[in-house]
Amino acid sequence: MLMKKMGLFFVSLAVSCSTQASNIISETSLTNYNSLFLSKVIKDNPEREERIRTYLNGMVMEGHRGIHLLDKFGLFLGNMEKKEIEIERIRFFYHADVFTIFFVMRDLQDDQLYTMYLEYEYGDREQCVLKEIYFSLVFEERMNDIRSFFEAR
Repeated sequence: MLMKKMGLFFVSLAVSCSTQASNIISETSLTNYNSLFLSKVIKDNPEREERIRTYLNGMVMEGHRGIHLLDKFGLFLGNMEKKEIEIERIRFFYHADVFTIFFVMRDLQDDQLYTMYLEYEYGDREQCVLKEIYFSLVFEERMNDIRSFFEAR
């Protein structure tokens, strides 16, 4: 019971830390999105599974509050689903404590492909710091929305 209450508290905190989460997401939905995201990134990069799990377990911090990076990507996946954007492929690369996640996404409304590249640094106390975001040029109209999502702490 206590663990469930703590879990609900942390999910609520994760959602409140993300300014783009327009609706409250249930713990079950977030768990499902997290699982879908983790499965997809591991399936697309099976040789890097150990690093993927380590880095996605890191925290994105703002002051004394934080959100697990995997929760952030779970919220992102839910957000993209609502906007009818499908993640087709995810590539994961790392060197030392810098890792990048490269997305190929398809807008289901117009069948347009978009790419996005996120670069994070994994540091002390398992904290992840967003270093760079790059978008394909045709992604410009959605770029500001997604940039603010990942830059929100």
